[in-house]
Amino acid sequence: MDENSFITFLKSQPETAETKQMIEYFKNQIKFKKQTLHFQDKFRVVMSFIKFMKTMCLHSNPKIYGSFIRNIFEKLFIHTADIGYGDPVNHDIDIMVYSYKDNYDEEIQSFNDFISLMRIISNNSTFDFDFYGFKVVDVIENTIKAEDITDANGFIKKFMINIPHYTIILDKDNIKLKIDLIAYKSHDYEFDSWQNEFNINSLSLSEEGILIKKNSNMNVNDSSYNLFEIINSIINRNAICNLPFMDIVNDFMYKTRSQKVSILNQIIWFIMNRFKILTLGYNEIYSDVGFFDYKIEKEEICFLSGNEPPYIALKLECEHYISLMALAGIINIRSSEYTEALKCPICRNDINIVLSTKKPEKIKIPLQPTRELIRIDKYETDGKLFSEENMEYINHLIRNQSLPVVKQETQTDARLRRDLTDFISQNLLPPAEQPAPRRGIVHTLVTRRTREEYIALNRT
Repeated sequence: MDENSFITFLKSQPETAETKQMIEYFKNQIKFKKQTLHFQDKFRVVMSFIKFMKTMCLHSNPKIYGSFIRNIFEKLFIHTADIGYGDPVNHDIDIMVYSYKDNYDEEIQSFNDFISLMRIISNNSTFDFDFYGFKVVDVIENTIKAEDITDANGFIKKFMINIPHYTIILDKDNIKLKIDLIAYKSHDYEFDSWQNEFNINSLSLSEEGILIKKNSNMNVNDSSYNLFEIINSIINRNAICNLPFMDIVNDFMYKTRSQKVSILNQIIWFIMNRFKILTLGYNEIYSDVGFFDYKIEKEEICFLSGNEPPYIALKLECEHYISLMALAGIINIRSSEYTEALKCPICRNDINIVLSTKKPEKIKIPLQPTRELIRIDKYETDGKLFSEENMEYINHLIRNQSLPVVKQETQTDARLRRDLTDFISQNLLPPAEQPAPRRGIVHTLVTRRTREEYIALNRT
């Protein structure tokens, strides 16, 4: 009896709180299985797609990155369907084809031939060609041109100008998958500072294994960009953003009005498009170096723009929160041609952005013990023929033919050691024969002798 049969049966029963809860549980299980099967489809398709592409682009080194890889780790920590978190549905598969532009330049013709072949296949349904049942139905070019860049489309797009970018759409029974192909990564030094917006998105996957995109810019804090901290963020559902916003905020007040408008538009674009992570199961965005102080308003209408909630409000240096809609209106609709000022509409102070210093929760590491651990010999020696100390004692005697020297000893210890040294001479273990027993008496080693017994024996 599957989940749907259980739901049908429960709906036929008198409705109670318990039956409603059980119906929701089985619906959740159906959704969870659907997500898992979608994951399997995506994995099969992307592995087949990459293998095929490498038959044409011989020097390519495709890496899968972005939300698809993050979803893999999210899936490890959930047991029921969740909104966005661990859900691969409606997420593109992002692939970087070449590690370096030089590799792309060497076989640019092979890459273009591959794209052309995908276009031909997408326009001819009679081709018996598919990736685990998913057929190529469309190829869309998304390469960014210089004329596409405006003040309002983000910090990163300017680094992607003229880098070949294609979206390949596949379909199976009206289930669509999108593969975003970027030919190669920008190697602009400044781009390295901006490429990893959140630590949870810095993972990539290739045939060689799981990789982490690191910033080569030494000025960028990447302490949260290691596998343990990334998994810790995924478990806690907190994203960490260490983009160098402080570089543009520190001297913001000294910029011209047009420069401020450009920066603020890009900040608005970033928040509007990249904060979507907060709709995918993540609760908070933190930073090791400083991030925008924001709040999500879910109840109050924006008194400046009149827009209904929900919306994001950004905190200014003057301590007032302003909605993104109101901020966009203030900076882009000039109230007077005779002023360069950008003022907070509440207190009339200059608009300046403030960064929060709210730190993420790191992996907990226990403190070292403040006092010496007490050894309980009777527990340590249970089930052993020799304690560690006795084994070390014997090994020292065999190696050095002398008693171990105690670092700190009392006068009594020193006297006992001298007496024992006299008893166990340097010639105790001669190379050829056993030493004759003293005074003609052989003492059978039945029990462990104490130092006092050895001393008494030596004095008899």
